[in-house]
Amino acid sequence: MGCFPWQNDNVSLYYANDTLLLVPSDARSLTSLKLLLYEFEMMIGLKINFYKSFVYIFSKSEKVGTIAVAVFNCNLSSLTFTYLGLPIKVTSLSKEDWQPLIEKVEKKLST
Repeated sequence: MGCFPWQNDNVSLYYANDTLLLVPSDARSLTSLKLLLYEFEMMIGLKINFYKSFVYIFSKSEKVGTIAVAVFNCNLSSLTFTYLGLPIKVTSLSKEDWQPLIEKVEKKLST
C-alpha cells in the first residue's frame, strides 16, 4: 500500500471551475501560493490556466495589484464581481441583487 489511505486504482480526479483564495498581499505569500498551486497541478495532473484567472485586490494600493499580476501572470479585476450569479460586495445584498437569481429559479421551477 502506498502513502494514500485508498487503493491506487480507486483514485478519482476532480476539477474545480471556480476557486476563491484569500491570501495576504505581500510578495512572499503570493509566491508561496503560486508554488502551492504548481504542486496541486503536479499532484492532480491538471493545468491551471492563470491567463483566464483574475486577482481581486482588497487594497487601495495599485502596487499590490501589480505584484499579484506579476506573480500569477493573470488579470487584475475590480472588487465588484459576481460569483455564482450573485454580486460579491462588502455590504449586505439588497433585494435588487437577489432578483436575477430569484427569477432564474422561478423559471426553472415553472418548467
